[in-house]
Amino acid sequence: MDGRLSVASLQSGTVIAEAELPGPAWSIAWDRRRRNEVLCGLANRRVAVVDLRQPRDILRELAVDEGQGAPLPVHSLHSLD
Repeated sequence: MDGRLSVASLQSGTVIAEAELPGPAWSIAWDRRRRNEVLCGLANRRVAVVDLRQPRDILRELAVDEGQGAPLPVHSLHSLD
């Protein structure tokens, strides 16, 4: 959990995309409608959206309701239609 997203090809075993995230990632999910986008649940209650065609820039970052207490990681994600 070093704040980096790496996507590897299962066929070749090589890394095909890398992105620097704004924090350590705890979970990921593929966007079901936008197949080039990956949602990354971060340790600071945020979700970073990465477009694998341009992984150098975070496409957008979403905040999860802070609620009470210390920030908790986003440990589970699921993309909806």
